[in-house]
Amino acid sequence: MNKESAMQLSNYLFFTTTCEPALAFYSECGVGHVTLLMRHGERGLPVHNEAMRGKVMHAKFEGSATHPTMTTPSRCAARPTC
Repeated sequence: MNKESAMQLSNYLFFTTTCEPALAFYSECGVGHVTLLMRHGERGLPVHNEAMRGKVMHAKFEGSATHPTMTTPSRCAARPTC
């Protein structure tokens, strides 16, 4: 398989309360860095529950070995741990 036709794996991870600390941890470890960060309620993004305002909606983290996308799902806002 040549480089142009090789598939790239992208993981999508869901965090109920620890998305932002996870991003910071992996950045500090040198595994990669955040290339995109979107928060609930910023730049006209919807907020379906005020408890989610300011929390990570989507983030793209890129490193040498992996390219996971991370999020804090809005459905967790109903639980007191979020």
